[in-house]
Formats: sequence, structure tokens, C-alpha cells
Amino acid sequence: HQPTSLLLGLTNTGKQQLMWLLPRLSNTRMLSLQGLDWGASVSALTSSNCPAITCLNLRSVTNINDSSISSLLRPRDGKRSPLSSLRHLDLSHTDITDISLRYLAQYLPTLSSLNLHGCTKLTDAGLVQLGDTSLPLCCNLTSLTLSSCPLVTDLTHLSKCNSLTRLTFTQSGVSQDATMVFMSMMPHLFLYREGVIAKHKII
Repeated sequence: HQPTSLLLGLTNTGKQQLMWLLPRLSNTRMLSLQGLDWGASVSALTSSNCPAITCLNLRSVTNINDSSISSLLRPRDGKRSPLSSLRHLDLSHTDITDISLRYLAQYLPTLSSLNLHGCTKLTDAGLVQLGDTSLPLCCNLTSLTLSSCPLVTDLTHLSKCNSLTRLTFTQSGVSQDATMVFMSMMPHLFLYREGVIAKHKII
């Protein structure tokens, strides 16, 4: 019996172990590698034998960067990445930049939930990528976390994300005035408290 969820975060799992393990877990849909190192472990995901994961937790992965995201998501040998069916992705507290958000928008058409909490290098230019109407991510994104992203100041780039039902941006660079401008463009959303916009009431 194969597990549908595999939690390897904060363990000593190495790259060779992962490369041996992943092809044997074809039924696994949720994988957590939280807190591991890109080179020592997580880069095993670039193997073409990776299962078709739909939920991936890369929170606080060390030494992960835009090049890492590219190698994870770009098509290989004319085939889509095994991760192309991701629906939930946690990249919080990593060193990615706006370039990575372009890769997400290009190569993750079914992504609906994205956590970028504490990605301090992200700017408004990254939000332009997420709000690009020529790419399917713009229409499919329902939940986005931009908390503790101090260089993010303008949410209007997300105004074309019509499926968005929750947006969290506490301790970001978004001012109250900028919040109100965004709210005027998104009449189906409500401001429940400072830094939290949602479609339905949050308890």
C-alpha cells in the first residue's frame, strides 16, 4: 500500500534516497520537503521519475533559487514536468525572485493555492506575472499569501485573477490606500482585517 502523503520535512533525507524513493511512490499526491537543502536533497525532484504530485511544500528550503524553480518546472525532452499538475505550492521563506513567478505562471496551469510568505525578494513585477491573462494560472489562482514581502506594494496587478477568493498580505509594503484601490477593482471580495481580503467571512 502506497501513501498518498509523504512528510519528509526537517529530516535528514538525502538526494540519493529521494531519487530511489520517488519512482516507487506513484500514488503520492502530497509531498513535504520543508526545511531541506536544494542541492543535498530537494533537487531530486528534477528527476523525470517524480510522481504527479498535486501538493508540494518547499517552505524554508535552503539554497533554492530561480534556477532551481526553472529546473523543477521546465518541460524536459518534449514532455511536461511531472510537477505540472501541482494545485498547491508552498515556497514561503525561500530566496526566489520575480523570475520564479514567471516560471510558475508559465508551467503550472492548474495551480490554485500559492504561499509566498516571507519571500522578501519579490516585488510588484512578480505580481505582473501572476496576473498575466495570457497564461492559465491567472484564471485558476484562488488563494495567494504575500505576507512579509516588504517590496510588494501594488495589488492591482492581480485584478485579472477573477477566481481569487483569499489574499493575505500582512506586513507587506501594501499601504491602506493601495488596498482600497485594489478593493475597488475586485467588488466580489471583502476586506476582513488589515492585510486579509477574502470572498467569504473568515472565522
